[in-house]
Amino acid sequence: MFNMSLRKYRRLAIFAIIINLISIYTALFAVWSAILLVFSIFIINNKESSKRLIDKKIMGFIQTFMLAVFTLIFTVFGVSLFPIMHHVVDAYIPGFYYLFIVLGIIGLISFYYLFIKLFIEAIQVLKMKEI
Repeated sequence: MFNMSLRKYRRLAIFAIIINLISIYTALFAVWSAILLVFSIFIINNKESSKRLIDKKIMGFIQTFMLAVFTLIFTVFGVSLFPIMHHVVDAYIPGFYYLFIVLGIIGLISFYYLFIKLFIEAIQVLKMKEI
């Protein structure tokens, strides 16, 4: 149900990167979307590898923990950066204020959607059973 291929994760991450770069408010989330893209490679490769099940579960736990901690850090930095980016937009390009807000909201939704999909994928690795 939640299984996505690496290709779909790549498309979603690239979309999040582009939208977040265009919106000045969430430009830092573009970098973090790229980091989530790297995480998706490791999570999918771990899930599809031929390692022992216990090794996959240990890696799945580590990946799940890292995703949770990094996303907490990303959120805190993103919220703290918002006033600075608001000043930049207000001072230099105030005519595009509403466009950047809308693009920022779309970018944040795509970033957190990517995070949730990856988190569910990592949890599925933890719940794997011997075939």
